[in-house]
Amino acid sequence: MGQKGFVNNAVGLRFRNIRDRIDAIRHYGGNPPRCACCGEDQFSLLSIDHIDGGGNEEREKLFGDRRLCGHDMYRYLRNNGFPDGYQVLCYSCNTGKRDNMGNCPHKVPAPSPDEFLRLFDVLRVGQGNWAATETDEYQAAFQAVQRKWQFGKKTEGVSEAD
Repeated sequence: MGQKGFVNNAVGLRFRNIRDRIDAIRHYGGNPPRCACCGEDQFSLLSIDHIDGGGNEEREKLFGDRRLCGHDMYRYLRNNGFPDGYQVLCYSCNTGKRDNMGNCPHKVPAPSPDEFLRLFDVLRVGQGNWAATETDEYQAAFQAVQRKWQFGKKTEGVSEAD
C-alpha cells in the first residue's frame, strides 16, 4: 500500500511547504543545519541568504514581486537542484547583514546609534543645497543610512565599519 494522502488539502500544502523549507535549510546549512555565521541551530530561527546579496532583484525576476519569499523560494531552490549562491543564516545575522552593508555584525561591527546620528548630521546640508550632495563624505553617509551597498565592491569614502 502506498503513502496515504492528507484529508485536508490545506494540511497537504503546509506539509509540502515545510518539507521544501527543511530540504533547503538542510542542503545549505548541513544536517543538523546551522547559521553559517554564528552557529545558531534552532531550526525556527534559520533562513536562506543570498551570499552576494541581490535577493530582492532575484525574487522580482523569478516571481514578479520582490516580497515573495518563503515557500516560493524554497520550492524554486528544490526544483532547480539547489543552485550555488545561497547559505543558511539565522534571522539575526541575515537582518544584521542587510542593515550593515552586506556584513554580519558578528564579523564587522555595525554603526553605533551615535554613529548613525553623526551620519544624518552629515546629510543635513540645507534644502536646495545640491552642490553639497556631491561630496564624497555626503555620498558615503547617504549610502550608509540608505543601506544601499554594491556587494563585493568597496565604495569610496565608506570604511567597512561605517
